[in-house]
Amino acid sequence: MRKVYIIIFLISLSSLIAWVFWAQQLKYLLPTPIPENYHKVSVYQHLNLSNISKDNKPLLLHFFNPDCPCSRFNLKHIRTLFLHHKNEVRFIAVIPFFADLDKAKSMLEEEMEVIKDSETKELQ
Repeated sequence: MRKVYIIIFLISLSSLIAWVFWAQQLKYLLPTPIPENYHKVSVYQHLNLSNISKDNKPLLLHFFNPDCPCSRFNLKHIRTLFLHHKNEVRFIAVIPFFADLDKAKSMLEEEMEVIKDSETKELQ
């Protein structure tokens, strides 16, 4: 009977370790699904962004997920870029449609424009 308890304990412990690994690391290693309206852009291909940037400023799209450790790790850098170049460059942080907009805005600079990815067709 004692062996059964030990086996159950080891299986439970292994399951817990696997779940923690999944929750902390493995889910970020999975490939990103390709969107339905994806269009391949070649290197050096000219993009017409006239409908996005009306003031002819360069546009920096910062793809940001407030729940992703990788995104949080570069916050200091994007804030520094924004503070030094906000008058010459238009900065837009694009967050996933499921992310919390208020949380993202509080993590980024207050003046930086933040939109959800479902709104990217409506940039103006």
